[in-house]
Amino acid sequence: MKKSLSISEQKLVLMKLRAEYSEYAKKFTVKVFDLEAFEKRLEVAFNNRFDMNRFFFTEISTLEQLKEKMDEKLRDKENPFLAKVDKILEDNVKKIASYPDYDFHSSASYELKKILGALKEFNEKEYLWVEIIFKLENDSFFLKLMHYFHKNLHYLIGETGRSYAPRIEDHVLLLDRPFKDTKKVEIDEKRFIKEIALFLNELKTNLVDILHENKLSYPHKVLPEEKLIHIDDSIKYMTKEKIIKSVINKINIILSDFRIHEFKGPKRTTNRS
Repeated sequence: MKKSLSISEQKLVLMKLRAEYSEYAKKFTVKVFDLEAFEKRLEVAFNNRFDMNRFFFTEISTLEQLKEKMDEKLRDKENPFLAKVDKILEDNVKKIASYPDYDFHSSASYELKKILGALKEFNEKEYLWVEIIFKLENDSFFLKLMHYFHKNLHYLIGETGRSYAPRIEDHVLLLDRPFKDTKKVEIDEKRFIKEIALFLNELKTNLVDILHENKLSYPHKVLPEEKLIHIDDSIKYMTKEKIIKSVINKINIILSDFRIHEFKGPKRTTNRS
């Protein structure tokens, strides 16, 4: 159980966090060590009466992970080859920094929080578009696909009441062990990220196949307005075909930003009835 911070201790922690964000922003880049983004998170936490004790411990943990990662890169830059590798990794950190954190555990890695944040956003936006189109097709082929991908997505990121997704809960069990096995945590984290990559790649493969084989009925029609209540206005005048292409593009961006293109599973084959 973490010791609760007093008001004076919270002020000291806040001063230290601000100082370290400023220091490391000068040393590396503001995009990675973004003090303004931290201040916004602080404001949201304060205005919504979050548990500030938990908030500060989470912020400290996240910042320490970032510092360690960036300091390690700096130490290796004497080697020209490693310097090139570091540049790729640094660019990768900058790319994923724009994604929201899915803050399910203070000890979870920066990359895992970010990719889960990306997947949660995708679930609440682009995947919702896919489900609307699949339902409108009213065909067993699309309904079976929808059921398959919905089940997999729920396993990875779906929340039920106060519970996290089953896959997240599995990872939390490893993080919460009294004598945590760091190696096992790292292996499970990599496996988790790979599972997310496999899901996205498999969904993308099937969407591409649907377009190439002209499986959509009336692909150039826009969606009925009654199906777009509480849905992002950006697809209001888009055809079904354009929406699917937009979802494929979003998947490609996530795969590229997190450098997980290579994890590909088999295409889902569901025959029409």
